[in-house]
Amino acid sequence: MKRYIILVLLLMLIPMNTFALIGDVDRNDSVGSMDYILVKNHILGKSILSGDRLTSADVNSDGKVTSADYIAIKKIILTGEVPRNTTSISLNKTSINLEIGKSETIVAIVNSNNKTITWTSSNKSIATVSGGIVKGIKNGTVTITAKTGDGKTATCKVVVLTKEAKYCEDLIATGVKSLDYRSFINKFPNSDHYYAIKATHDCANNHKLPVKVTKGEYHIYKKDHAEITVQTSTNFNGSTIYIHDEFSNIYEYRSDHVFHIVQDKDNKCTSGEIKAFNNNLTSLVSNTGKFLVRITEQDGKTVWHRNKGGSSTVQDVSKYDIYRVYNGVLKDPMYWNYKGSHITYSVCPIPSNQLEFKNAIIKTITRDKCEKCDGYVKRDIRIERSNTKLYNIKHSYVDKNLKNIYTIHHPYNGFIAVWHVGDIVIEKCQIYPLHYETPSGGNGSTYDMYLSQPVNTLLKEVTMYEDSHGQMESSSFWSVWSSYGCKNLVIEDSKLNVISAHKVIYNLTVNNTTIGCRGVTTAGSGDYVDNKMIFENVTWKYGDVLIKLRKDYGSTWNGTITIKNSKVKNVPSSTLEIISMAQMNSNIGLYFGQPIYNPTKVTVDGLNITTTKVNKVEIIGVSKSEYENYYFKQFQHTVNKNEDTQIIKKNIIGSSPLTIRNYS
Repeated sequence: MKRYIILVLLLMLIPMNTFALIGDVDRNDSVGSMDYILVKNHILGKSILSGDRLTSADVNSDGKVTSADYIAIKKIILTGEVPRNTTSISLNKTSINLEIGKSETIVAIVNSNNKTITWTSSNKSIATVSGGIVKGIKNGTVTITAKTGDGKTATCKVVVLTKEAKYCEDLIATGVKSLDYRSFINKFPNSDHYYAIKATHDCANNHKLPVKVTKGEYHIYKKDHAEITVQTSTNFNGSTIYIHDEFSNIYEYRSDHVFHIVQDKDNKCTSGEIKAFNNNLTSLVSNTGKFLVRITEQDGKTVWHRNKGGSSTVQDVSKYDIYRVYNGVLKDPMYWNYKGSHITYSVCPIPSNQLEFKNAIIKTITRDKCEKCDGYVKRDIRIERSNTKLYNIKHSYVDKNLKNIYTIHHPYNGFIAVWHVGDIVIEKCQIYPLHYETPSGGNGSTYDMYLSQPVNTLLKEVTMYEDSHGQMESSSFWSVWSSYGCKNLVIEDSKLNVISAHKVIYNLTVNNTTIGCRGVTTAGSGDYVDNKMIFENVTWKYGDVLIKLRKDYGSTWNGTITIKNSKVKNVPSSTLEIISMAQMNSNIGLYFGQPIYNPTKVTVDGLNITTTKVNKVEIIGVSKSEYENYYFKQFQHTVNKNEDTQIIKKNIIGSSPLTIRNYS
């Protein structure tokens, strides 16, 4: 016979905790011999109870499970009587009669006007219900504890719902399988759709439902620091989203993401530190499941001293790595040897389901001027969830008349921003190049996509917006995208004015892609000679240097560079450099902090140069003596650089006769 009452909220914000009958340890709605056995095994340490089962086993409510509970369960089986006590809890003149040992989960539904609470109960004969006013409680859970005359304790969880959350529960009660912005906008009309969009995603996140948007136009002003948290797949169905950055106090919100794609509570990350890591790369994770691990060395050693514009040191970066472990097996190469290192780490489960965020036209409406905007604006799509796919997202910048613009007066850090995650796909997306004019009238850096320390990333059919303004050929348009610390990056079937990497890229593969006048600018790093840069069926246009090994990070590449079956068009000068590297007088006097390597091997196998102006090709655009002197003067032979670069060249043809040199 059931001897417990569950107080049920008909409309709930969060899943309710339901507790079984006292003594019902096996949760079958009755007390029998199996409950008796489970409690006995718990006391003997054979099988430890936890959670609701442990609560049900604590028959006398003294906070522990002992032989007294064992005897009490035996008595319940014999007599059918369940011990019970009743108490009254008062909260700002609102009282509820509760039974000890029952599920005392009461949910308060807030009226947005006067905060009046309505209590709901499924059984008025056991629990009496009355209304009242609760002040100062926002969204969340409040736990109230009271004691009866005999010292026993009753607990009530009070959940306060906003009007949007209550509407969410109304929708869920109808059995909906997905959520739509339009239903929330119709319920809560506002010219700023941000609040309704945020409420839609909050509801979807709590109930693990996808968002399927009715095609239309949506306007986000978002004069609020709270972000739109996305934890479920979202299909915009071709909708146009306007992000309004034209209002006067945009600077206050410049670091607040608009859409923030994050892990849900079922995939929580853990972190810690190990004083002696010893390079045991799989020791931080379980042997079952997929995980992303990020480690940072804490021994005070610096990897990079970046030299920018001469001799100034502008950045110091410690050794770090990010890698995946699948079922106890390391999936990615490492930059460094961490043997004996003191390491801080984070471990995040890689969700098994891929989250898709797709089919939107997004237009950022910018300000004409922004005197206070002296830093990057980050009102973006930020991806901090592994196994995420961005599909068919087209982004552009427009003025207040919704016309495309080409110059801005405050920089962006990347509208599509990927941050410390793994297994990311960005497909059929459009990113937008801009010229950033500084307050003094100079040129500055601005990006529309930024990848920070992702591992295993695919860019497929990612195209840069291009019209008659010549975004592919004009150097006044800044890098349309940039990256920091990419590992295992693949770019396919894309069109970009530059492939730009700060600090390090590890294993870059580019296929069937067109690269504009800025070419490829990158550097490598690490202790291991297995870093690969591969270009196949690639077309370079409008530039006279194909690959720039960045001088501000030492022009280092510890591995191979391969170009196969590729083309070069519209070269502006008579000399084409395949690889540009540091020269003898570049950056002298600055120690970069990391070993500096020349490439182990450069292979050019099939390169068709269609520009008649080109008559000379330099595989490495610096003299061998200059390059060696650069190392000597810079480091006084204190680094372990590779031996002479092996150069393999064949099938290099041009519209004019070519002189081909290994070094300039």
